[in-house]
Amino acid sequence: MILKELGIPFDLVEALDRAGGRLYTHRFSEAPHDYYDAGAMRWSEFPTVKKALALFEDLNVPLIPYYMDGKNTPMMFNNILGPPMDLSEYDPYKVSVTNGGMVPDKYVAIGAKKILQQASAPYLQLLREDFQQGFKKTHGGRPLLCQGIPARVAG
Repeated sequence: MILKELGIPFDLVEALDRAGGRLYTHRFSEAPHDYYDAGAMRWSEFPTVKKALALFEDLNVPLIPYYMDGKNTPMMFNNILGPPMDLSEYDPYKVSVTNGGMVPDKYVAIGAKKILQQASAPYLQLLREDFQQGFKKTHGGRPLLCQGIPARVAG
């Protein structure tokens, strides 16, 4: 896009036998929602990706809405299709140690959403108080978010 803006002629060459590079959707069948997105798959309309979105438009790359969650958003984990019908179920995707998974039961009982809320609360508070200073203190958040999270969970 920079070359185009500067009026410099160029050829776009793709190394693979398909366009897209790291953008790739593997389709398991022709059935709706039977696919897996690999690589970069979500392109939100943030200022940092405007040029990429403009390139997609110039190249007529089809874009479809991407939904992370929602009442009708299907998910599959451990070969279990969701979302779970009974939202109060303790471990619908069988990730707890009790159900043969690797996540300690106490963390499954707390729930991923609550763990992430607890871990991110100090970071978000610093950003609310003074975004620039909060960002500097947390180096973008990664160190602070990993505090208090078990090493096996944090990576």
